Amino acid sequence: MNQIKNKVNWFIFTFGVFVLYGIGYLIFGEIHPFSRYPMYSSFPNWSYVFYITDKHDKIIPFETMNIYGAEVSHLYYFISEDLQILCGNFQESKEDLDLLGTKMIEIIKVQTDFDHPFIKLYRCGYYLENDSIIRIDQLMTIIDYEDPI
Repeated sequence: MNQIKNKVNWFIFTFGVFVLYGIGYLIFGEIHPFSRYPMYSSFPNWSYVFYITDKHDKIIPFETMNIYGAEVSHLYYFISEDLQILCGNFQESKEDLDLLGTKMIEIIKVQTDFDHPFIKLYRCGYYLENDSIIRIDQLMTIIDYEDPI
């Protein structure tokens, strides 16, 4: 008798969670965790991170610009999608990187307290090769507000 009661309780709990999830999806729509997208079900063999340096190649922390590194990464993908530039797995050309980097800096400058007169934007890419993680740093763009053309 106790075993049947446990199974009934498990069924009611499972069905209740399912119903709550369905209601949440109807109320909130395409927002995690109610999204139909596989989100983190698979991981690519590569990853990008970004950093900015001054003219002496000293890193300028994003925190000094009131922005987070994750926001910069999302900005990269947003701009590449907007400009219809295929990105990922190191397929972007040097021209694509320069265009993306320039647009990224323009947006960061407008949205933050960005006041550095000279910067270099780098994309640091990582990928897995055999049993090692390989790092590739690529200069995306150089912005020089000190020397206007």
